[in-house]
Amino acid sequence: MPRTLNATLLTAMNAGGFTPYFNVQLLAANRATVVFETTEVTGFTLDGLTAKVSFHDDLYVNSYATFRIQRGVMINGVPKIITSSQFYPTLDRYTKRIRSLEGHVFPISFYSSTGDVSYGSIIATICAAYGLSVAYDDAGADWLSYQFYPTGRTFTLNDARQFFTILRQKYLVFATDNCNDQLFFFQAKAVGPAYPAGYAPVYPGLAAIPGLGSYKLKSFLSRDELSTTHTSGDAGSPLHNLGFLPSTAVHPDCYWYTDSPDWFVTDISPNLKYRDFDALKVVFDNSVLALWPARMREIFDKKLHPSWQWNCKYLDIFANTEGGAIPGTIEAAAPYTPINVTNFDKNLNSTVNNLQALADRVDELDTGPSIAASTALNPPDDADLFPVVDMSLMTPKVKNITWLQIKTDLNDQSLRPTLSADRHYHVRVDGNDANTGLVDSAGGAFLTIQHAVDVVAGLDTAIYNVAIQVSDGTYNANSILYLKNPVGAGTVIISGNLTTPDNVVIGSQFYKDVAGSIYILQGFKITLATGQFIFAQNGAVIKFSKLNFGAGCTYAHLLANNGGRIFISGAYTISGSAPYHMSLYAQGNITMDYGTYVVTVSGTPGFSQFVACSSGSTIFFWNVLSFSGAATGQRFYVDMNGVVNAGGGANYFPGNTAGATATGGQYA
Repeated sequence: MPRTLNATLLTAMNAGGFTPYFNVQLLAANRATVVFETTEVTGFTLDGLTAKVSFHDDLYVNSYATFRIQRGVMINGVPKIITSSQFYPTLDRYTKRIRSLEGHVFPISFYSSTGDVSYGSIIATICAAYGLSVAYDDAGADWLSYQFYPTGRTFTLNDARQFFTILRQKYLVFATDNCNDQLFFFQAKAVGPAYPAGYAPVYPGLAAIPGLGSYKLKSFLSRDELSTTHTSGDAGSPLHNLGFLPSTAVHPDCYWYTDSPDWFVTDISPNLKYRDFDALKVVFDNSVLALWPARMREIFDKKLHPSWQWNCKYLDIFANTEGGAIPGTIEAAAPYTPINVTNFDKNLNSTVNNLQALADRVDELDTGPSIAASTALNPPDDADLFPVVDMSLMTPKVKNITWLQIKTDLNDQSLRPTLSADRHYHVRVDGNDANTGLVDSAGGAFLTIQHAVDVVAGLDTAIYNVAIQVSDGTYNANSILYLKNPVGAGTVIISGNLTTPDNVVIGSQFYKDVAGSIYILQGFKITLATGQFIFAQNGAVIKFSKLNFGAGCTYAHLLANNGGRIFISGAYTISGSAPYHMSLYAQGNITMDYGTYVVTVSGTPGFSQFVACSSGSTIFFWNVLSFSGAATGQRFYVDMNGVVNAGGGANYFPGNTAGATATGGQYA
């Protein structure tokens, strides 16, 4: 039963001689928003429920949840494609700007649901939980209505991917990607010249395919709701344990299997109509024609010829399944025998409630941390402990240190994406911090400015600048926005609406307390319920222009201390009152970039002191900054060896009370 294709695509693939088209997409957690895509695909393998793909990625986008692969052909300059289902990444490797991903249609995730329902219900429910629909080779098959687990039993998986192994074990049910977030389920049937109805052979009329050298038989074993044991198949042959099957069910009729399942047919011309469980035309014992279900693996590898091809092998029906007598519990399989969890309080917990879960947890126990085992999706937390050998002691000793200590001690920047061009991030009121921030849309932009700053702090900017573009709206009411340093020499620009700054209202204190990258703020209005608006200290540098300092400030619009520096690099507006417009102490500095700028004072705001400069701090304006409008309060107060070089006389600063100096303060 080949895959159904668009008629134009099918015609092109059957004819051959086409130009292939490949595209990789990374998607957000909503499974709908594409956060990155590229046609620069260097290779891929699609194998049933798993995928591997490699592609060029200069951005190293890491805010994604799933990936998918589009394949097809170019027809008159337009791609005609099919799209794989989405794969949850299990590996993400980045080397020399080549991104390599591996994934599975199900995530590595705990799953639990009611078990005493039908096979069809179990399959539909778990697939829907991971965004997938289902299709069957025979949607009316009896097995779909069989009860999956005994009455009252819960179906639990510590790793959702185990579901497919359980289906094979319990009723020889297989699954494969059917494209477009749909899985195709197939129940193995008896082989023979007419197997299976409706399935055309992959190789009709091709007599040169080697036959199977031999085949073997199985016998089946199950137990029903009354604990009655049932057997079928070839008596005396190895047992296959089906586990629980209700008394009304019948065993599968496929009990042949080949002892050479890894025989491959290679160099098959690509055709997207082929999929798993299509039929291979083979010969048994050199005489009997039969059709056997096939396992298809689609490969694109530039080292192969042809580079895009299908590999086929016989479906190994009994692979990864178990035999043996049925255990005392009738759920189906000994690995799921319940165990006592009462004293599990260290590496194990109450979710490890059966032998299979115990085996999984033991397999995952760390025998020693490995940085190499961490991927871009799951880096170590700063608090994670790593054993290291302390060679500074007379007798070397193993001790544990945190990942934060390792990063600090080694200054390891290898985990940071390094820019090769300027980078632009977007923040919108309808954005989401799970997005990449690289696209100006609800599905691409960040929600908060702080998250954008945090992402920037994880970069190595090299010599390039990073812009955070904030769209119209209101953000971060009554919070502190911590301006953090990335690695590198680039400048970080937080920009709103440069034409109408009041359209972007930010209720945050912009706080930078360490030297490093320069931050530029421009194009928005700041309001706040408490604190100061812009605060630079400890050598930090902040520049601003085209801002409106609004209402709500309870200390200073501009605060510089302990060597912090604030540069005025353009015109701005003052519309809100505050105790101080500018406050400086402990060698803080406020000055101007080159240019002549006008400060618009709107609505007669009130200040205790428009300028307060103390403790060796300095202000340099040289009369090239002018003020338009009026304010109330003392114009300036300079003391403790502070220096204000206004250059415009005693009435230079807004206010209605004369300024003053004291204790070594200087005003000029």
